[in-house]
Amino acid sequence: MLRYYHQQGLLVPSRGPNGYRHYQDSDVVRAQLVSSLIRSGLPTRLISVMLDDETDRSRVDTSAVFEAELARLEGRLACLTLSRDSVRRYLQEGPEAVLRQNPANIAAAALDSASIKGGIARSGSTHSDDERQE
Repeated sequence: MLRYYHQQGLLVPSRGPNGYRHYQDSDVVRAQLVSSLIRSGLPTRLISVMLDDETDRSRVDTSAVFEAELARLEGRLACLTLSRDSVRRYLQEGPEAVLRQNPANIAAAALDSASIKGGIARSGSTHSDDERQE
């Protein structure tokens, strides 16, 4: 895992003359934090922004990055909610009920669910390229 964190730029240990990585106590604390954040579901690209923001507040507008992530997640939730509702309807009422649904109403519900603060979230698929890689 430490090598992965290093490859992602989340942890940068010093190197000894023999090329071995040397971890300081602060590196261990940071690795534990990164591990915890990954387990909580945050992608490494957001963890990187979050950790960089702690050390250099001028680099990135962190709130804008996290607002975009929130919009993306809201869009995914809207898609998943529609899928869940269709499966539930199928189980409760049979395939005819799902087939009778008006596609225009489904699309309108998706857009209503995905709109955030007047903007439309990217909800194309339920999984982004970033998530497939992580």
